Amino acid sequence: MGDREAISQAMSTCRRVLSAFADSILPPSAEKLPYGKEFLDAGAEKYLNRLRYFIRQYCKSESREDRLNRTLADLNKRFSAGTHDDVTAEEARVLFVILYVTL
Repeated sequence: MGDREAISQAMSTCRRVLSAFADSILPPSAEKLPYGKEFLDAGAEKYLNRLRYFIRQYCKSESREDRLNRTLADLNKRFSAGTHDDVTAEEARVLFVILYVTL
């Protein structure tokens, strides 16, 4: 149970879902996005930046904004690692549920 290749594919799919979600709420752009005193790249591969920007625009609570950004970054990190490292089937299920609830 828990074929490594299947789990790796599931983690890749979760990362693509996160990217597609970002594309649907804020499509990629060559223009940089203002984020406090810095500017974020908003290209196709920078979907976490676009999500950070979107959250900043619509989240009125700074602590909630921080939690959401941390959660998305941590999920993305684990999805990326899951395509190369061992992720158990149970962890993959939990990561999927967290992604679903977060989105």
